[in-house]
Amino acid sequence: MVVMPTRAQLIPTTDLVLPSSRLNGCDVVHVIGVVDSSTVWKFRQAIAELPAASQVVLDISKLSFVDSSGLGAVIGGVRRVRELGGDMRLAGPIPSIRRVLEVTGLDRIAEVHPDVAAALSDYSEQDLDRTPSCGPGPT
Repeated sequence: MVVMPTRAQLIPTTDLVLPSSRLNGCDVVHVIGVVDSSTVWKFRQAIAELPAASQVVLDISKLSFVDSSGLGAVIGGVRRVRELGGDMRLAGPIPSIRRVLEVTGLDRIAEVHPDVAAALSDYSEQDLDRTPSCGPGPT
């Protein structure tokens, strides 16, 4: 008999932590844990607190699970940041999250990069005229 793991066994935490930092002129929001119906408010609040015209990297390398409410919040966050003159890129999804982004088409709404460094580098290459301080930093 095959025993399927439960959601609790697959997802080590049901909490969400969203530390943020400023790297080379970009706002980096680190998403750690689960973005679902019980934690999505924290995600929305973190995005709402970003300054206008921010160049944002959403580090999702430690995002272990996202449901439809979380995906909706990411889409809403991308739209909000863009409406305020900024941009948002996603960085570092684990394979299962990457697949969700592809299946839902979210990877066509926001650029997805393998890691934060790649997202920062892409900002410096494409957006120097908008945010000259956002990028990989001095060489």
